[in-house]
Amino acid sequence: VDATGPTVTLTKADPVTGASGTISFTSEMSATAKCSLDGLVYAVCTFEYGFAYANLPDGQHYLLIIAFDEFGNEGPPMNVTWRVDRTPPSVVIDYPAPGAIVSSPAYVGFHVDSADERATFRCQMDPGTEFAACSSPMQYTVTPGVHQFKVIGTDPFGNVSPDVNVEFRVR
Repeated sequence: VDATGPTVTLTKADPVTGASGTISFTSEMSATAKCSLDGLVYAVCTFEYGFAYANLPDGQHYLLIIAFDEFGNEGPPMNVTWRVDRTPPSVVIDYPAPGAIVSSPAYVGFHVDSADERATFRCQMDPGTEFAACSSPMQYTVTPGVHQFKVIGTDPFGNVSPDVNVEFRVR
């Protein structure tokens, strides 16, 4: 008599960071499955179509998948976790203050004022120049006059902040 339940194998979790997607899985040929998203009541889910989800709110999510064989034996649960994040990072310029008068080279400091400490940045010194990868602090050798610095942050989920800028004068 078979008393061992079937195991679930994850075949595809696409995307594992998104608000919408499909998680595909497999088990032994005659098995059936039940799925629970974020602790809700288990519902029948299929190996053929996987588990589709859509429009999840920001935050941590998990899917539990349990397979049953034709004898009703329950296998160990498969747990898939992912985080949905559609919020762009909040970038703050630390210095110089707006309207400050500084010497050349000019130093500009900035940081992310949110939970996105792994954000990457692109910076631009003065309109008409290209944005380029950067990290804080940045040092620029610039001519005397008014200058504008812009920075954009991108978090690991691909959310892009609006550009943040500061104008200052170099003496």
